[in-house]
Amino acid sequence: MFLYVASFILLLGPLVFVHEFGHFIFAKLFNVRVDTFSMGFGPKFLKKKWGETEYCLSIVPLGGYVKLYGQDPTEAIEPQYRNRALNNLDAWKRFLVFVAGPLFNFLFAIFIFAMMLVIGEPHMLPIVERVVPGSQAYLTGFRSGDVIIAVDRQVVTKFEEVARVISESPNKELVFRIKRTIPATTAAVAPKVQVTEIKAEPQPVPGLSVYGENVEVGSIEGLFNVGRYTTVGVSNPTSVAGKAGLKTGDEILLFNGITVKNWETIQSEAKLALGKRVPKFDFGYVPHEASYWTPDSHPQPATKPSNEVSLPVRPLDQLGLYSTELFVSALKDSSPAQAAGIEIGD
Repeated sequence: MFLYVASFILLLGPLVFVHEFGHFIFAKLFNVRVDTFSMGFGPKFLKKKWGETEYCLSIVPLGGYVKLYGQDPTEAIEPQYRNRALNNLDAWKRFLVFVAGPLFNFLFAIFIFAMMLVIGEPHMLPIVERVVPGSQAYLTGFRSGDVIIAVDRQVVTKFEEVARVISESPNKELVFRIKRTIPATTAAVAPKVQVTEIKAEPQPVPGLSVYGENVEVGSIEGLFNVGRYTTVGVSNPTSVAGKAGLKTGDEILLFNGITVKNWETIQSEAKLALGKRVPKFDFGYVPHEASYWTPDSHPQPATKPSNEVSLPVRPLDQLGLYSTELFVSALKDSSPAQAAGIEIGD
């Protein structure tokens, strides 16, 4: 609840400040006396006077105000301040003082959007990070690491474009042009880049339109642009991996000297290493608890391994290593799962 309130204040605060600053700066420009500049309404809990203006924070953070001398027509005007009263300004000057708040908000919006265009915003590249074995995506030919370069002859540069075409095309066959890197079988042979086409028909599933209406949208089962985390699940403490010191929650960063960013990379590199008959699997990892990754909290991945371990060259499941997607990372107190005896790490 606190985070929602704090987020609301942080979002509203700059808008209020810019608005009130517009009134303030134009009042100063026309030599109107500014008595109060307040962020918030109601009782003041923090205030300080600089010059003739009192700057304050008030208890209700739902707006703000600038109190100008002479803005109340019933207020008595002191003779020495007659030329500094708002109501004694020319009409066009009073208009500019009043319209300056909305004008500054408008200019602030232009500034924010300009900064967004200059800085840019992050987008996911059109890379298939994960393909579930046996799924529609797998059976039609997609593989982890594929780069989608076009859909139905339309060039795509980000995964949002791919997802949009799939969503808008239920029961329609689409042609995906992909670029796939074929790993080298030996160190003397360079990897090959292959461009091929895959045909897939998105299946209709319940979804929502941009207006929130219930509609059918297209979906290709098992196709994901985000891979699984590199945290490992160790099925048995007496397994090869368990005896070597690995435990559920440990974060793999290096595999045989190669930086890995998801579990799919570990799988593909392990499969490739099996074919090359390498002498051992070398893992660089950071030890964590089993609850390191939870549904509500995804910490920033580590960048440098602190531990190393070598394992014999075998399929990962024979070593006792799995992705943590099927391992329990969190339990709610007094939940049926906890009552049944399930524990974190299972």
